[in-house]
Amino acid sequence: MSGNTKILYIAKILRQEMTMAEKILWEELRDRKLGYKFRRQQPLVLGVYNFIVDFPACRQAGIVPRKN
Repeated sequence: MSGNTKILYIAKILRQEMTMAEKILWEELRDRKLGYKFRRQQPLVLGVYNFIVDFPACRQAGIVPRKN
């Protein structure tokens, strides 16, 4: 499994297995309720580094941080 394929697979699993806190937050962020479009567990590749951003805002320079 290549690096990009692996990160996509992991993001898919994280979307399917959200915690209760993530589900509650997602209900508040989805459907542009805050005026912005958000995504869930979006892969982000920066050079050789791969990240999965939990709730990035599309067309914005912001990311909603989440603590475990």
